[in-house]
Amino acid sequence: MGQGRSVVWQPSSIAALPPAGTVHVWRASLIQPPAIAQQLAQSLSLDEQAKVERFRFVQHQQRSLISRGLLRSLLGRYLETDPATLKFDYEAHGKPVLSRSPGWPNVQFNLAHSQDLVVYAIAVNFPVGIDVEYQRTMADRMEIVQRFFSTSEQQALNKLSGEVQKTAFFDYWTGKEAVLKATGQGLAGLSSVEISLPDCSVHLQGDLAQRYPTQSWQIRLFEPEENYSGAIAIPRPEAEFLFFEWQKGSSDRPFLE
Repeated sequence: MGQGRSVVWQPSSIAALPPAGTVHVWRASLIQPPAIAQQLAQSLSLDEQAKVERFRFVQHQQRSLISRGLLRSLLGRYLETDPATLKFDYEAHGKPVLSRSPGWPNVQFNLAHSQDLVVYAIAVNFPVGIDVEYQRTMADRMEIVQRFFSTSEQQALNKLSGEVQKTAFFDYWTGKEAVLKATGQGLAGLSSVEISLPDCSVHLQGDLAQRYPTQSWQIRLFEPEENYSGAIAIPRPEAEFLFFEWQKGSSDRPFLE
């Protein structure tokens, strides 16, 4: 794609659902004041609370709580309903989807978090996948490439070096994961998704190719924050992406009421 990865994050005042062919992308910090964390926790279901408590470390519990609570807050605002009343179903590989209520639009969503950053993608009537990764130093990076990347992806990366190679690696990785998350496929399918950079064209193999034989996939790379890589994937050739920032304070109050 010709779009750059730098984006403009707008204030979090929007409430209307994305129109046809549009994806809303949100980012937020997983570090929130105790009062907001407590309010978000009150919206979680019993099974979500249990999943949060399974984490051994308090830091990881807080990250899980905030990411789940903010998702409910956003979806509740979009659907004009109490976030605590939302119910989720889970697909075969664990992807959460909204349990539909009569009269509700077909809201599709996905989320990802890395370190203290969480991102969400929301659309209507078509699936969406999103991934984010902190660009950490990885001693086994090229071992991962050899295991999960296609021959053409490996060749492309081998032509690069240093920081350029590191950024390209995370572009491939987040792009592949975003496609798999949009399809509801687990990470075992990484080798089934081949990406070409810089145009971000996608080639599916195996079962995925049979499930999506006619779709033209679009991947939108973006920079959620410095030293982070992000990617959004949708099974359609064109879409508009709007980026919003959730911030604590008075401007966010409607999402928490």
